[in-house]
Amino acid sequence: MVAREVAACGLQVHEADLAAVHDKAGFLACIGAALRMPAGFTSNWDAFADALRDLSWTDAPGWMVILKGVMPFASASPAEFSVALEICGEAAAFWRGDGRPFWVLVMGADGAAGTWPLLPAA
Repeated sequence: MVAREVAACGLQVHEADLAAVHDKAGFLACIGAALRMPAGFTSNWDAFADALRDLSWTDAPGWMVILKGVMPFASASPAEFSVALEICGEAAAFWRGDGRPFWVLVMGADGAAGTWPLLPAA
């Protein structure tokens, strides 16, 4: 429902289903596919961070990224999951400085992952 409302406002919505992801490589591959990132943007954390501050290939006024089923990744690789959230938060701050919305919605098996830190609102 949120995705529909956000899309109706003209923002791009990208969903990444992380239910089968357990490590950094799996996360980067999954999020890269969801955002249709150009080759090479998901090879490491720095490339991922650069990609989230670029997004020029999407040609959108703003974005929402929905990370679904995060618990397997968060449980198997908590440090890597934390890095992923930190990079997403930095991207949100970057786009906020540019006056463009960028939100990341983190969802567990039962919906919003209430035990994980919230990313800054744009």
